[in-house]
Parts: sequence; C-alpha cells; structure tokens
Amino acid sequence: MERKIKILIVDDEKEICELVKSYFIRRGYDVFTANSGMQAIGLINENNPQILLLDKIMPDMTGIELLQIVRAFDQDIKVIMISGDELDEETKLQIKELGVFDYLNKPVIISLLYAAVIKLVSLLLNE
Repeated sequence: MERKIKILIVDDEKEICELVKSYFIRRGYDVFTANSGMQAIGLINENNPQILLLDKIMPDMTGIELLQIVRAFDQDIKVIMISGDELDEETKLQIKELGVFDYLNKPVIISLLYAAVIKLVSLLLNE
C-alpha cells in the first residue's frame, strides 16, 4: 500500500491554512494545520510530516525560530518557507543553513506552491 505524503501547514492566518489544506487534500495528501509555532511542534511530534509549509512571521515565534527547534529533533523534514516580506542576506543564509528547500513570497500563487511540493515529493520518493 502506498503511503500518503504528510504535509504540515504552519501559518497564523487560519483562512490561508484552510485554503491550502483543502487544495492539497484534494490532490491526495494527508494535511495538518497549525496556527502557532508551539502547536506545530506538537503536531510534528504526533504526526511526523515529511513536508512543512512554514510562514516566516507568526505571533509566538518566527518560522526560523520554529525551524531551529524542529531541526534539533528532525533533520529530515523538508521545508518550504513562505513570507510577505523580502529576505535580507543574513536571513537567506540562515534559512539555507537550516535546510529550507524553497522560499515563496505572499500572496502565494497556489500553482507555484504545488510545483515546489511536487519537487519535494520526488526528492522524498528517491531517498
């Protein structure tokens, strides 16, 4: 039996989470959502998602802070970071060191997000 790829969407905007979740569920993915960094940590521990769609700016911690915590116990999760602001050189270096696969600007064009996820899935299937 083929296992479903699990995706965790972390964004403080609930509407974005629900929209992206329904899009990926319709395409056969197992999708979870979190609206804060702390909630995301719990869901990662419970569900072991292979892909993390991560907002950079959230109220309780930044996406980068969350990813630093996650990398302490999960080196394998694939990450696409999403943000409404431009990245400075220091941040670009930081997310590269944390193993962020791709970075997309908000508002996200869902077809571009889907294309990035497809690339990650092919990486996962070839590991």
